[in-house]
Amino acid sequence: MNHSVKISSLFFAFILIGTYSYYVYTHSQTEKMPISITFSEPYSAKEIESLVRIVQNDIDEYLRKIHVTYQFQFRAEYLPFISEISDEEQPYRDPLNITIDIKKSGTRLIVGHQFSPQCKSALNYTNKNGMFMISPYSSDDSLAIANDSLFRLKCVDSYQGSITAKMLKSLGIHQIVIIYLDIQWGNNIRNRLISEYTSTGGDVIDQIGYTSSTNLTDFLGRIEAETQNALSKYSSQETGLVAISIFDLIDIMRMIDNYPALRSITWFGTDAIPSKLSKEVFESEVSEMYADVKIICPSSAPSYSTFYQRVDERFYKETGEHIDFTQAAIYDACWIYTLSVLEAKSTDSAMLKYIIPSVCARYIGVTGNCSLNQFGDRANTNYDIYRFFKDFDGVKLLTCGLYNMTNDMFNWKREMPP
Repeated sequence: MNHSVKISSLFFAFILIGTYSYYVYTHSQTEKMPISITFSEPYSAKEIESLVRIVQNDIDEYLRKIHVTYQFQFRAEYLPFISEISDEEQPYRDPLNITIDIKKSGTRLIVGHQFSPQCKSALNYTNKNGMFMISPYSSDDSLAIANDSLFRLKCVDSYQGSITAKMLKSLGIHQIVIIYLDIQWGNNIRNRLISEYTSTGGDVIDQIGYTSSTNLTDFLGRIEAETQNALSKYSSQETGLVAISIFDLIDIMRMIDNYPALRSITWFGTDAIPSKLSKEVFESEVSEMYADVKIICPSSAPSYSTFYQRVDERFYKETGEHIDFTQAAIYDACWIYTLSVLEAKSTDSAMLKYIIPSVCARYIGVTGNCSLNQFGDRANTNYDIYRFFKDFDGVKLLTCGLYNMTNDMFNWKREMPP
């Protein structure tokens, strides 16, 4: 019997904002739907097990309330990101082999894989075998492929160019120098940044790429000269440097003391700094230099809504940690699969491929609205804005603001301004 179920109870107001209608099928016997969750560093098994327990309880409660006999079974599995030395007792299993094993176990729905190389390794197999991946963190632009089996709840890397352009405008930065790691990742962000920043009247003084073989003395000398000339047009407070860099930024910082114009302006970075580089910065001898130039950078953020707080409170009680964006996206992906299967009244691959984007467009989860673009990648998200500070305790990387995707605005902290 087909029937429409409307979620209107107080409990589900925290799960979905507003009224959400599904057409679900009631079965005389319980149907079990296994869903695999793969996770990698830096998350521990304890953290993921706690998260799985929370989302399993929430979904079970939901199914009881709407009298649906589906039983979704979430199972977490560790997926190494970096190939470890194999031995006879525990040989290394790559993402493709793990994906094949997941399929052999009778599971076609994967929350994962966490990183883009893992998704890329498995994608051809999932495309051919009626499987789906909803990745919580993959963001490589090369995986923005229409009509494939991969959906992603993080915006593509190049979207950071859009957020940075908006951030520069919000902070009154009228001209910038761009330095970028000359690989596809760096070029994707650079191109989008230039397009959107100049479209609103911003000036790009220069854009200079570098590689591991670049002579940094000549490189920084050129940037210094360009910046000195540009400061005759706008003040140092209205001038910025955008560093689209990863680990190589530490080497640049080691030399920056000799370039006063570059030290006088505010620097901006990418999400590689809070996600990959912060530990290396604090362990380096140039950490104070980061605080001197600030290095303001975006990082994908959860919604911080009432719904987020409800999930975060339980997660913190179990782990002593607050739920971050990737963990929040894992939670949301579990719900998206659940709601998609219920609405499709089927686990048919063709039906789910059509239904999942529709569910994402209406689902407002722990990470906010999960609408996807034409490639099945997240259309927009919130961003925490970080910067380096120095106080009596030393150098710290702290949030100085939040980009809210709902109103397309930045909220800057008065007590910790950018």
